[in-house]
Amino acid sequence: MIEATFKEIIKRRTTILWVAALVFTLASFMEFSSAVSLDREVSRLEDVIHKRQLVLEQYAQQTLDLPDDEFVHFEEFPEDMVLYRYFNDTIHSWINQFPIANDDIDFFPFGYRINHLNSRVVTNTPLAYLSLSEQYVNLGSAWYVVNVYIKENQTVIAALLIQTDYPTENAVLSNKINPNLSLRRQLSIVPVTYDESYIIHGKNGGVLFSVLKNLPSTAEETGVLLRWFAILFVMLALFANLRKNRRVWDFFLLLAGMVLVRFVAMYQAKELQGELEIFSPNLYADYGLFSSLGDLLINNMMIVLLVASLFMIRISLARLVLDSSRWFKLGMGLLFLAIPLAIVPYIHYSIHSLIMNSNITMEPFRISEIDIYTLLVYVSYSLLFMALVLSLQLLRPFFGRKRVKSFMKRKPLMIYITAISLYTLAIVSYYGFQKEYDRNRVWTTKMSVERDLNLELQLRGFEKFIENDPIIYT
Repeated sequence: MIEATFKEIIKRRTTILWVAALVFTLASFMEFSSAVSLDREVSRLEDVIHKRQLVLEQYAQQTLDLPDDEFVHFEEFPEDMVLYRYFNDTIHSWINQFPIANDDIDFFPFGYRINHLNSRVVTNTPLAYLSLSEQYVNLGSAWYVVNVYIKENQTVIAALLIQTDYPTENAVLSNKINPNLSLRRQLSIVPVTYDESYIIHGKNGGVLFSVLKNLPSTAEETGVLLRWFAILFVMLALFANLRKNRRVWDFFLLLAGMVLVRFVAMYQAKELQGELEIFSPNLYADYGLFSSLGDLLINNMMIVLLVASLFMIRISLARLVLDSSRWFKLGMGLLFLAIPLAIVPYIHYSIHSLIMNSNITMEPFRISEIDIYTLLVYVSYSLLFMALVLSLQLLRPFFGRKRVKSFMKRKPLMIYITAISLYTLAIVSYYGFQKEYDRNRVWTTKMSVERDLNLELQLRGFEKFIENDPIIYT
């Protein structure tokens, strides 16, 4: 029974794939994020913060009960929490630290001015402005929910990290929301300055911050993901139909579908430029069909799939060519000869563009800098070189009925693999060197333009002074 059902599914796989593509396409235009679900998400976030505040309050109360001569220390203290313990206005001990330079909690206007003459503002002592009520404050490069607890001459500042906020981001420092809050990526946390937002209250009822919903420019992220699945099912359905029939007409149907899929994929890639690094121009950017690494990989895969589809119907093509007239055979031969002649310059141009216009490491000897994008690029071009040898194999029927040696035999393949390996190594090394050379020229030009002539003249004067000094000179 199960085997019969499985065979029936395989038999109707093309129809099933088309239905799946249609379902995913329709579902991608539906609105999945409703106001009710957003209210539920905000309520869940508020509950999480209340629980974290309760845990932090317990640590703060235990700190207040510690002897005066004992440093504060707790096993497995959460990394997203901070505790400062003061006696009078002097810090005694702490667990974790705020990203600030001054931890004073008290100041006197006149004395402060005397001790901090180099400061332009008074706000470089942010802890001095904390109130006893729970509050959402910015301390250095991060935002915290802060509570202050006082017992006699002892003060404890307890803070829960909400998000980091660096002036500039890079590979090491990135702005992000505390992962322990488990906030969805479509939401962002801001101070209470926006009208269309959800207010988050603290454990004691105080207003902390607002939550905003990040709406993509044209569609929800979920819809974009479903459209990519729809594109995948369309491609699978086209190939399933070609594999079943293996007719020339079905190839042209697949060709039209692949062209349409490419334009849809190009449109979807633009929507993901700000979400995924693979579609970001910060990683790689040229122009046209090479506007991002994702577009380049899609182009490569389209070429591979089209050549593979031609290879699937090679028997039908061979019969058509062998039984056709001389002029038709000549025209078809020139057409199929144009395929490898087009793939070769495409490979060369795209590799050159990738090396010169991206931050991707292509040199195999720079092992420490190789990442997932390097592997994706090499896999993509390996498939392109496979498509090239398949396109050469498709030329065999145009040599007439005489026997032509196959390119898929061991010896021709070994020669081919050796040739493309040497070519890849040579082109990557050459353009990598050229890119590094051009980069150094830019830096040296910039340094020559920004040179300090006054400083150079002063150094020249020191050189003459050293030359004329009898003690230093000897």
